[in-house]
Amino acid sequence: MLLIFCCSVYSQSTATVYFYRVKEVNRFSNKNVRVHINKKEAFQMPQGHFIAVTLKAGDYELKMEKKQSEMLLSVESGKRYFVRVSQTVSGYFYTESLTETAEKQAIYQMRDLPILEDKKLKNKDLIFVKEKPQ
Repeated sequence: MLLIFCCSVYSQSTATVYFYRVKEVNRFSNKNVRVHINKKEAFQMPQGHFIAVTLKAGDYELKMEKKQSEMLLSVESGKRYFVRVSQTVSGYFYTESLTETAEKQAIYQMRDLPILEDKKLKNKDLIFVKEKPQ
């Protein structure tokens, strides 16, 4: 009974951030992209997958490999956030982006995506959520 109480309090003091990557048009962009949270690699994501992370309220620096993909995400306890991960090819280069997406749109885009495999999860200090949002 105490464990349930602890978990309930913990979930109320955290936010859930969903990361997802749809299947992109360009076949050259199918490599795993590395996503960092506060300068530490969190996971590697291929096309067509999603994963969620439980984070305490606060500001988080999200970044991929290239500087243009940086974003600052401010999370509040009890809320859900959705970040679309993208990598597309443009000529000889590729463009990476992290985009906060409206919940309804994100859930629609995630509807057929499988969960990210455990071997792609790199930061063992994070609490990963492996359930689709409802």
